[in-house]
Amino acid sequence: MIAAIAWRIALTSPRQPEASEIGSFWSQRFAALCADAHGERFRLQRDIEVASLQRVLDEFESELDAEELSAELFAYWEHPRPLAGAEAFLDLAKLPPALFSVGTLDPLLDDSLFMHGRWLAAGNRAEVALYPGCIHGFTMFPIPAGLEARERQFAFLAACLDA
Repeated sequence: MIAAIAWRIALTSPRQPEASEIGSFWSQRFAALCADAHGERFRLQRDIEVASLQRVLDEFESELDAEELSAELFAYWEHPRPLAGAEAFLDLAKLPPALFSVGTLDPLLDDSLFMHGRWLAAGNRAEVALYPGCIHGFTMFPIPAGLEARERQFAFLAACLDA
């Protein structure tokens, strides 16, 4: 979906950029806004997404609407469509250990808990780590829960490599 939006921006830009240039610019703007969105400058991920999209639209002189594009992204993430041929990848048997780190305010909380259960049911090692009051992507922010989650991820990876 992100690539499709970058492509649409490219088509509406008088500068005729490559979609990959737009994607790279967008990724950098989104990351910069995320890095600055903590403490008193805290912003919701949706607000960061819209702001980063607006910066992309401004930079590439596109007349598309950032709010509409963000709504399309949200709709897609709510109900993603599997890619053709994806069925072969839906078999979870013999997958590596997984740590599902998720905040209780993450819209993907249910999906993460469901996937944890599926991972276990397929005979794989899995752990789930719940972080009260955290939103999607909280591990990107320099907040105590994000730091704690990253430390747990590093410890999990180290234990997997030692096994």
